Amino acid sequence: AVSKRLQESHNNFQNSKKNWWKLREAVIYSVGMVSEDIQQYKNQTVFDLKSFSKMVLLSDIHTDVPYLRGRALWCASLISTTFTLEEITPFLEAASSILNSTDRIPVKIFACRAVSHFCPRLQPPLVAVYIDGLMNGLVSIIGDLSKETLYLLLETFHVLLSLSEEIAKKYLKVVVSK
Repeated sequence: AVSKRLQESHNNFQNSKKNWWKLREAVIYSVGMVSEDIQQYKNQTVFDLKSFSKMVLLSDIHTDVPYLRGRALWCASLISTTFTLEEITPFLEAASSILNSTDRIPVKIFACRAVSHFCPRLQPPLVAVYIDGLMNGLVSIIGDLSKETLYLLLETFHVLLSLSEEIAKKYLKVVVSK
């Protein structure tokens, strides 16, 4: 079903249909929603999350369609336990890029959620390369979030500030002053 719908979405793109990406986003959403179940059967060939990540998600984090980019990043973060640390790198770069872009807040919230999923299992040296971009992007959206979404940002700050004392010392004052 996933391959069929991805092919259908690709055909819609080839035929210049305006909303070609919505079906693709729905597929990515569906995979993300069942990803935990899929990962439970990793010794059995239920669905190849690695291939899906390489063929779909890596491509879509660079698309011109912001919501598709955000959804791909969100899905990647849910299946990141199947990734090597090197495989997470392009997704961290994409999250930093989105957080510092002119994308709309819902897309930035996808990036925020992705960061909070990726970073707990990463070592501070790997995150250190992206920390300035991530924190600056997160700080920049504080005033744009509603009461209902502010907790996502605070949760992400908590994850990042917990990575190391050095990171906490550098950014805690900035976060609290906002």
